[in-house]
Amino acid sequence: MGAAIEKVSTSQYTLTSSNGSTWQAVDTFTFTLSYTPINDCEVILGGNVDLWTANKGFNQDIGITVNDTSFPSSAGQPEAWKESGGFAGTFSPNAAYVQITTQLSGGHTYTFNLVWKTNKPASGATIYAGAGPISGKFSPTRLSLQPVGC
Repeated sequence: MGAAIEKVSTSQYTLTSSNGSTWQAVDTFTFTLSYTPINDCEVILGGNVDLWTANKGFNQDIGITVNDTSFPSSAGQPEAWKESGGFAGTFSPNAAYVQITTQLSGGHTYTFNLVWKTNKPASGATIYAGAGPISGKFSPTRLSLQPVGC
């Protein structure tokens, strides 16, 4: 296995008025990875975040997009996603982890992003990534890539 690549932040992120169907980047600067394998290989991608809502009635979805000439498999959709916990409560972080293994072609550059949305239209409602703070930092949000045979 090659060396893992990780993007981590202890900032808190917000998404207000998600339409429930369009995936938004959590942070295009922090949670974007580009990778060009030298040969055909697999990568294991993971996204980890504490998700919560300020408004009851909405779940929070987290996903990982893959982009190059052959991805995404379905336009506008992540290659993998996970719906976070219940929607009845507020201010109660729920740890969410999404993982995907995918084949890459050598010499192609792939771009991976951590994305999110609500489970249904949420006009005026806000969802959050990152719980806390403790000593001025929020729980880590992470996007990771582990090459296998690259």
